[in-house]
Amino acid sequence: MNPPILLKMMAQLNRSGLEEAFLLYLLGNKAPSSYKPVKHVTPVDRQHAVEILIAEAHHIDWTAANLVIGRANRFFKYGRPFVRTIRPRIPVLNNLKTVRNAVSHFSAESKEKFKVLVRNELTYYPAGMTPGSFLMTPKPNMNPPETFFVCYAGHLRAMVESIVPE
Repeated sequence: MNPPILLKMMAQLNRSGLEEAFLLYLLGNKAPSSYKPVKHVTPVDRQHAVEILIAEAHHIDWTAANLVIGRANRFFKYGRPFVRTIRPRIPVLNNLKTVRNAVSHFSAESKEKFKVLVRNELTYYPAGMTPGSFLMTPKPNMNPPETFFVCYAGHLRAMVESIVPE
């Protein structure tokens, strides 16, 4: 895999993946493992489920971890399975969002946030660092060594497996 694939994985998880899992669970569907969360609402169909979600905001943001956690707590008992999966990974998700924004936005703010992320992770900002080169950089203090890309991809994979267990 390469950095653009990781960004696509993140987009898939955030937009259609999280949203789709959320909607399917709202509609009473079970995961392949037969897991079925307890829900606080009972939409009559998919359109009704979408309308319930949209009622709280004109645009549903699936990239902001705290908003997804709040939404999960409103619609599912204890926010399960979303809260227990997302909450411990908020820093990782925020880092991924920073990298994604550095790729897709050309603002001074997104560039500065990316530089802060790199400095926090590596303790310095290497000359010529790009989001792609950052993702291919070995993450310090990992044994065995792995790149930020592999680390982030592992977190995304674990999130998917936790939200929709097999």
